[in-house]
This record gives sequence, structure tokens and C-alpha cells, in this order.
Amino acid sequence: MTAKNLVLWDVGGVLLELTYSRFFEKALELTKISPEKFKKQYAELELRTLKGEISNENYQITAKKLLGNPGMTKKELENIVSLCWGSQVDDAVKLKKRIYDKGSCLGIFSNMNQFAWEYLSKKYLEMLKTYNSESPIIYSYLVKDVKPKLPMYKKAQKFAKEHDITNTILIEDKESYLIPGIEEFEWKGILFTPYIDNAEAIRSASGHDDRTKPRKNFKIANSVNELENALISFGVEV
Repeated sequence: MTAKNLVLWDVGGVLLELTYSRFFEKALELTKISPEKFKKQYAELELRTLKGEISNENYQITAKKLLGNPGMTKKELENIVSLCWGSQVDDAVKLKKRIYDKGSCLGIFSNMNQFAWEYLSKKYLEMLKTYNSESPIIYSYLVKDVKPKLPMYKKAQKFAKEHDITNTILIEDKESYLIPGIEEFEWKGILFTPYIDNAEAIRSASGHDDRTKPRKNFKIANSVNELENALISFGVEV
């Protein structure tokens, strides 16, 4: 590993469109729970599985019950839960590959559970690639904690130090997730805005709001073209 730059890519809202409202609409067709109660219960369940507090199997059992059909198959559950996820953001995925080809190291840095990983890794093969077996692939369910808590950031920083990488850039759709990397480890941060989904379940969890913005080493990108320019300004060749 000889790269001087490490570019960490969030998945949902950056490389992947999020469409949680479609999931919630479908869920309300299937259950008699009030919309507010369902969203609260599902957000709590999702947070626990993102943090690896419950197994993938127990997540599925609980989700089926919550959706009013404990006997549904895994495929039927997948068809419903996958409504949370739209299409991959093709231009962002292509940009990710371009910066790798120009010599940057890539990392995946995502609040993701095993159920989502199994589905997305089959459906969008290119989206989750880092093109190098040494590159960091950091998922919350494996680290056992979620952004913006520090364990995921410490894992990425450990990789950067071990490989003499001095310039780490994190691309996110939430300002609050940029702050730990910027303030603790002097990373750069880019807020990518075109695919922000305010219905995303984890946004209701404590510590996941965006009322505080980074004060330094921070840029906003309202398009893939602006994302490219922000990366250039932070020293990444594209």
C-alpha cells in the first residue's frame, strides 16, 4: 500500500440512494400499528442490529413480527426491507473507481447491518468494491458500534497510521458523522447532499442529528461534480 490518500465512502446517501419512506408506506399497509409507533419500533430495532447487539437471525425474526407476519420467508422480508434502498449512485461509484485508478486508497465506512450487506453485496457488486484486498472495509455491525461513536473512526485511523497515509477524507450525508474524524484525527470531511433521506430510521436516534456542523476541513458537495472538485481541493487526484 503506497497511497498517500485514504478516501472513506459512506454507503447510504452517498453511493446508494435511500428511500425509507417507501419502506414505511409498505409497512403501514401490512400492520395495524400506528405510523409513529412503527417507525419508533423499527428505528430501535435497526439501531440494535447496526450496532451488532442482536444477531442477523434475531433481527429477521423481530422484523417479521413487527411487520405483522412472523411466518414470512427471508426473501419476502428482503423484498420489503429493500424498499429502504434505491439504486446505486452510478456517477459516485464511477468516481470512486477513478480516484483509485489515480492512486488513492479507498475505504467503505458505513453504518450497516448484516442483512443489508448480504442484499447489497449481491445486487450492487461495484458499489462496495475497494479494488484492493488490503483496503479498510468498516461496517458498524462488525465493529459493534455506529457512527458518530469513535470505534469505527479509530479502526480507520489505525489503518491509515499502519500504511503511512497522511490525508484521510470522509464522504458522508450527515454532518454529525464528519465531526469525529475531523476533530479527533484531523481528517477532511465532505458533506454530499443530493441523496439525503430525512426519513432514514437512524436519524431519529440520539447523536445522529445534524445541528452542529464541522468548523474546519469541511466542504459541501451538492452534486457529483462538486464532490469531485471537493476531493481535488483536498489533494486527491481524480
